[in-house]
Amino acid sequence: MQMPGDNGKVGTPYQLGTKGDELVFTLEKAELASRYFGSQAAIGDSTVESGHKFVVLTISIKNASLTPDPLHDSIIRTKVTDADGGELRDSQYWAKNSTSEKFTQIAVAAGAQIKLRMLYDVSLATKLSTITFIDYQDSGMSATVKLEQPKKDK
Repeated sequence: MQMPGDNGKVGTPYQLGTKGDELVFTLEKAELASRYFGSQAAIGDSTVESGHKFVVLTISIKNASLTPDPLHDSIIRTKVTDADGGELRDSQYWAKNSTSEKFTQIAVAAGAQIKLRMLYDVSLATKLSTITFIDYQDSGMSATVKLEQPKKDK
């Protein structure tokens, strides 16, 4: 396991949080999608608008503490930058694992791991560079992962 920092890689776990409330994040993959099936009207069962694409980041989060830990989309924030140094808006849509159900919050049991996907709507020309996970609740620690060029959906 790697400690927080700025030189992360896809597939490497990073620990955030204060002692006793640790969460371990792993960015598993980044993919491009031209269509996303979601249960929320804002995303819906829709295709991206002309000139845009969806970038889907699959993430696993493990509760490394000895007690259940609440997790919701406002505890951990992300900062995604493109190749030109511009920042994307924080993902407004987290989906549970391989479903289209919106992830809002869950109590993660001690030692348990969950998977979720974060969705970003970006222009076709956008090339993502990094994603930074930021612990907004406890420690303020962050870990930055260099993104590889996402794979296209089939």
